[in-house]
Amino acid sequence: MGGLVAIIGMVYYYHRRKRRRKVVPELSKLMQEVEKKNGKDAGCAMMASSAPDSPVDRLRKRFSHLMDVVMPWEDEDSESDSSRKRTVPGRSKLITVAERREVPSYRELPKDLAAELLKPREDFRSLLFRYLNRSGRTNPEIYRAAGMDRKLFSAICAKPHYQPSRGTVIRLALALELTLPEAMEFMERAGYAFSAARPGDLVVTYYISRGIHDVMIIEDALYEIGEHL
Repeated sequence: MGGLVAIIGMVYYYHRRKRRRKVVPELSKLMQEVEKKNGKDAGCAMMASSAPDSPVDRLRKRFSHLMDVVMPWEDEDSESDSSRKRTVPGRSKLITVAERREVPSYRELPKDLAAELLKPREDFRSLLFRYLNRSGRTNPEIYRAAGMDRKLFSAICAKPHYQPSRGTVIRLALALELTLPEAMEFMERAGYAFSAARPGDLVVTYYISRGIHDVMIIEDALYEIGEHL
């Protein structure tokens, strides 16, 4: 308990000592003025009048480095902090770059490329809804034929930025009974594509090109070659 009281007393003393550092420049100026008026002897007398450090003062000086770790913010000047907060180099430049990234600009691109990028396109969801309306079947009939649950189908239809997996897109293309060109466009709108280097894609395109859209038949064929949707 006594050690805790001593530490609290040291922290309080150090706190007061830090605040008194602001008065040191004024005291030095005062001593210089006294030396000018009364000569160096007066200044020496003032220095000699100060009492030598007591054991407590020496203990406080010894543990001053500990106080610097515990209370490092006492050395900082509030005015200098506020000035640093007001003038942060490069901040306006960073804001300008961030604002520029929010709005895409195609002014530096070739005009024909910019026109192609700005051309409105039918996204995956719009194409899915168009094929759903064309099929004339209900949503439960579609997602059951695709072999998926209602929750996944609802997420694809309701969330604009939802990204279905590659196998899910193929299942939907089969359930909608798309032709091969339509299925290829359907895949591209979702960010995928059929590839002749994939054995599974060769199986899927083989059956679609022949008007076979049964998911079970295609999955059995994929199972024979170790593939799946």
